[in-house]
Amino acid sequence: MLKRYSFFGVTLELLAVAGGFAALLALIMAMAVMSHVRYTRRRKAAEVEERDI
Repeated sequence: MLKRYSFFGVTLELLAVAGGFAALLALIMAMAVMSHVRYTRRRKAAEVEERDI
């Protein structure tokens, strides 16, 4: 049924699959950025704590 409809020659099924992959990629990138920010904050906190000693 989805193959009957097309958007500039691209079927809705292909758009749905590509959209799923794009969402997964965006999720992975967001998690990587959050992890990097968390790591940077921990490193800065350790440096400040090290200076205080």
